[in-house]
Order: sequence, then C-alpha cells, then structure tokens
Amino acid sequence: MERRAFLGTVGIALSAAVGGCTARGGEENGSEQTETGTMTDEDDNQTSGESPTQVSGSGTVSRTVSDGSLSEPGLRKPHRLQFKNATDDSQVGTLQIRGSDDETRFEEQFELASDASVSVILTALDRYEATISLASGTSKTVELGPELFDCNTTTTTAAIQSDGTLDVMTASTRMACPGVVTDTVPAGESRAERIGEDTTEDTSRKPHAVLLGNPTDETWTTRLRVADDERVRFDGVYTVEPEANVRVVLAEPAEYQLDASVLETGAEATESVGADQFDCNSSSTSVSVTDGGELKVASISTLMACVPPEEAGNETTDADNETVTDADN
Repeated sequence: MERRAFLGTVGIALSAAVGGCTARGGEENGSEQTETGTMTDEDDNQTSGESPTQVSGSGTVSRTVSDGSLSEPGLRKPHRLQFKNATDDSQVGTLQIRGSDDETRFEEQFELASDASVSVILTALDRYEATISLASGTSKTVELGPELFDCNTTTTTAAIQSDGTLDVMTASTRMACPGVVTDTVPAGESRAERIGEDTTEDTSRKPHAVLLGNPTDETWTTRLRVADDERVRFDGVYTVEPEANVRVVLAEPAEYQLDASVLETGAEATESVGADQFDCNSSSTSVSVTDGGELKVASISTLMACVPPEEAGNETTDADNETVTDADN
C-alpha cells in the first residue's frame, strides 16, 4: 500500500539519549540552511558575557546538537527545533537545551530581527528540555522526547508573538513507521513485539527471544536496536518502570546484532545472535538494567540434541510411539 505523508500539527508536552557537540552553520537570508559538520569540544557555546548573535531579517542561522547517532542509516530521523521572531521588532532571547542527564547541550543568546529564526538540529536521541528566555522576562520550557524521533520529519517551533508571549507547536509528517516503537511500560507490565514472519515449515527451528527487563526500583529509558546483515529491523525506545519488561521475538533465522542503551546514563551493550541459534532448542538473550543504570546481557539456551533439518522429514514412529529416524531403523 502506498503511504502518504502529510503535514500535521500537534501540541507539545513531549520529551529525547546522549549528549554531544554543537555545530554552527552560517546565516542565509530568506531560507533555512541544513545542518553543518560537528564541532570539537573546544568550540564552546556562547557565554552570557558575550554579545548576542545577530540574525538579520528573514534570515536563519543553523546549529547542530549531535553525537551523530541519528546521522547513521536507521529507522529514526533527527528532530528540528526552531526559535523564531514573528514580530515586527527586533527581539533578544536565549535558547538553552539540556539532556536527560541534566547537562547543558546547547546555550546561546540571539538578537533576532523581524521574521528571523534559529534552527537547531538534534541528531542525538535523548529526552531534552529546551528553555527559551526573552529579555522581557518571558520564558517557556518545552520537553522534546524520544517520541519525536521516528521516521517522520518533525519540527518544533517556538515563536515570539506580538504580545510578548511564546507560542510553541510541533509540525510533523504522518507516515507509518514499521519497526519503530516508542512506549512506556508501567510497573509490573510487559510488552511484546515480533520481528519477521516465520515462513518455514521446519519445526526443528525455533525463534529466538530478546528479553529487556528492569528489575530495579527506578524508571529507565532504554533503547533496543536489532539489525541483520542488510538493515536495521527494529528500533524500540521503552521507558520501563520497576519490574516492567519487553519481549522481542526474532522469528527468522539470520545473523543479528543487538544494540542496547540507557538514555539517562549512556550505558551501552552489544550482543550477537547467530543463525545457528535458531534450532530445536528454546533460546533467548536477556538485557537487564542494573542499579545505577548499567546493562547486563546474557544468552541462554536449552541443550537438546537436534535432528538435522535434512533428516527431520525421515522420522517415523515405532510401536512404542517413540520418534526415530531412518538411521535408527
């Protein structure tokens, strides 16, 4: 079925995983620039003692807050935050962006001429808080969460109005995003996903389960990505409350790589699942969040002797209803 994308607007009360560097683009009158390359740590954001960055009428300056994680091929796209002056007069305001670890990712003061704007590309998945403070004393804080980072193109715009207030809205295309899940799992509950369809009639092969659990007393935001040799198959971001868990079933035998992370701490873990793990045994890989937001990964399997697939079709049943192969007859 052909999917259509259309532009929609939704209200903001949202929340996004790892900090990074800030890149600066130049100014372009009448149009918006794309993001530039990532700057080094020495390229600090503007301090409060410096004069505001000037943005001329109808111009846009670009900045990038990034660790590059969403610049790589995958199922999720970066999110764009715009700070715009919709009045007829010049306005001075400061934009500050903080990550889920409460560290400042970006802070800069701007003097925006009429219809001027600042465009900040967030290419690191995290749970952000963006605060805009005007020289008049007006301020507003907006949460930019993982749900804004899916396969759609989304932009959150904070615009200064003629009455001195700040109006915030989010515009997004509305495409279905297969393989992208952003969800909250309440305490003690579970969620289940399935990757691929088991089209084989070979009963000697069982699927492999990936179990993501939070046995701690805290709530954590976790990300689980599953990729095979060709592409990313699944990208799930789950806010898991205490004793909550997620079960992801890999139905098709293949070579998989699992990448797990915790947004609040930056903890990461990687595990491989081989095609040879899809046999007659029940196998699983568990990813557990430990105290302090670290990750523990372990794979387990039953240890039954499996009949080779080429011999499975030669099985017969003897007089005692025991299954034997031709080699046993």
